[in-house]
Amino acid sequence: MNLSYNQLKSLPSKAFPTMGSLNLVDLSHNSLPEIPQTLLSLPTITRLEMQSNHLSNLSSLSVSELSSLKYWDLSNNLITTIPRDLSPLVSLVYLNIRYNRLPSLPTSISTLSSLIFLGLSHNDLESMDEAEGGLVPIRKLLQNHRMNHCNLSWNQLKGFSFIICLIS
Repeated sequence: MNLSYNQLKSLPSKAFPTMGSLNLVDLSHNSLPEIPQTLLSLPTITRLEMQSNHLSNLSSLSVSELSSLKYWDLSNNLITTIPRDLSPLVSLVYLNIRYNRLPSLPTSISTLSSLIFLGLSHNDLESMDEAEGGLVPIRKLLQNHRMNHCNLSWNQLKGFSFIICLIS
């Protein structure tokens, strides 16, 4: 289903439950402030495009039924938090969260063992301290031999010791 480049400001909460075999949902380039939980309850979705909306706080979303999701683009929004538990996303290979306002990442991001692409540029990431929600989980992800792209440019990083740990 492609609803991109419209002027959608909301979606009815019951818009997706009857579409059980949906693989692609493209809601990019709209004005949506949130992702309806009913959309994240479709187990057949493999591609979810939500870039260029007005999404902000995603911490309360549950992704527990998205084990088939392979591609998720959340770039160009106003996101300050993403779902805390990302571990159900076992098939995810592409996660783009560029051009948002993320100050930190949930530690569960390190469980995304299938991830090949992680776009984190142009956010507000600055801490390396895991206790502060820093980038220690990224170190674990980068040690994954499948990962071939992790962009952390244009953040507020104040050091690069975690990269040295990867090289040694």
